[in-house]
Amino acid sequence: MKKGIHTYHRIVFWQNIASHHQSQFMMTLAEQYGIEVVWAVESDNGKDRSEMGWPDCPGGSAQLVLAPDSKRINEILSIDPDRSLHLFGGIFFNPTVRKAFFKAVFKPLKLALMTEAPLPAGFEESGAKSKASKLKKFLPIAHMLTRLLFGRKIIAIFCIGAMCADFYKKVGYEDEKLIPWAYYPPNPTSVPAINPDDGIVQLTYLGAMNHRKGTDLLMKALTPLKGLNWHLNCIGDGTLAKECRDIVQKGDIGHQVTIQGYLPWEQAMDLLAISDIALVPSRHDGWGAVVSEALMRGVPAIATDHCGSADLLGQPWRGAVVKANDVDALTLALRNCIAKGKLTSAERTRIADWSVKCQASTGVDYFISTLKYFELGGQKPSAPWHDKTGTG
Repeated sequence: MKKGIHTYHRIVFWQNIASHHQSQFMMTLAEQYGIEVVWAVESDNGKDRSEMGWPDCPGGSAQLVLAPDSKRINEILSIDPDRSLHLFGGIFFNPTVRKAFFKAVFKPLKLALMTEAPLPAGFEESGAKSKASKLKKFLPIAHMLTRLLFGRKIIAIFCIGAMCADFYKKVGYEDEKLIPWAYYPPNPTSVPAINPDDGIVQLTYLGAMNHRKGTDLLMKALTPLKGLNWHLNCIGDGTLAKECRDIVQKGDIGHQVTIQGYLPWEQAMDLLAISDIALVPSRHDGWGAVVSEALMRGVPAIATDHCGSADLLGQPWRGAVVKANDVDALTLALRNCIAKGKLTSAERTRIADWSVKCQASTGVDYFISTLKYFELGGQKPSAPWHDKTGTG
C-alpha cells in the first residue's frame, strides 16, 4: 500500500451507474493508497447494459452505495468533510448526482467534476427523449451559470476525452483546472492473442448499433472495399441493426460481414483479442471504451475525432483517427489498414506493452499526482498516454 496525500483520506465518486469501466480504478485507488473510496451511484448496470453483455460490477475495496435517498446523501456529505473530496459526473441529467451536487455546493466541501463531454442535442434515439434533447440546447448556459455561482468551489474537472476539455474551456473554466481523463476497463487476464494466419484481416465492431455509434457509416465505408482480404465481426444490436443489414445486402458484402447480437463481455473480449483492428465509427462518443479494451489486448483501433478515446491513438502504430461523419475518410483508413495485412506478434506485443499507460494502476498514480498538484502547486501533470517516452 502506498502512502496517500495528507489532505484527502476519503474520496467520494457520485456517478450514474456502477460500470465495470470504472470499478478497477475505484478498487485500485483504495488498495494502492489506502484511501477510503465511496462510490455512490444511481443504479447498477441496469437491464439495457446487462442485455449488452456488461458484467456485474464488483464493489470490492470501494464502498458501493446504490441509489442513495436524500437522507443517505446528506450522511455521505457530512462524513469527515475536511479530509474528503467529492467528484461528480453528470450534474444536470442524473437525479442522484444532481441532488448531491447542489447540496454539496452549499457545504464546506472540496468538489471536482469527473465527466464526459455533454451529448449534443439531437442524438436521442426516440421521441420519448425529446424533452432531454431540448434541455441539452441550454447546457452551455447552465454550465456557465454553475461556474459563475460555484466555480471557486470546484477545484478540478477531470475531462474524459478532449471534447470534454474543449466544452469546459468554452464555458469559462481556466486550463489549470482541466485534467485529461479516461475510463479504465478491467485488464485482460491473458497475453495478446494471435488469430489464424489465413491472410484475412479481421475487423471488429463491438457496441450498440445506433445513430450515435455510427454503425451505418461503417457499413457504408466498407462497401467500396468489397473483395479485399477482410472480414468484419459486428457484435451488437440496436435501432440501426436492420438498416445496417440492408446496407450490407445492397453492397453485396454479406459474405464478408457477420452481424451477431450482443455477447457476454468476457466472450466479446476474447473475439476482440484475435482481431487485427477495432472500429469505433461514432458520431459522438464521450469515451469509447472499446479503444482502451483493444489496446490492452494488443489490437490497434480506428476511431473518429468525436470519440474521446481517440486521445489514445496519438501514433499510427496504435491505429488511426478519422473525421466523424466522413464515410470516405473511414474507407481510406480501412483500406490502408487492410493493405498492411494481419498484425504480427511483435506489433501486438508493442501495443499491449504501451497500454499500461491507460490502465487502472497507472491512472490511479496519475490521479494522485493531480491531487498533489492542486494541493501544492507546481507543474500540472501530463496524462500518461500523452507521454512519448518509454514503451513505443
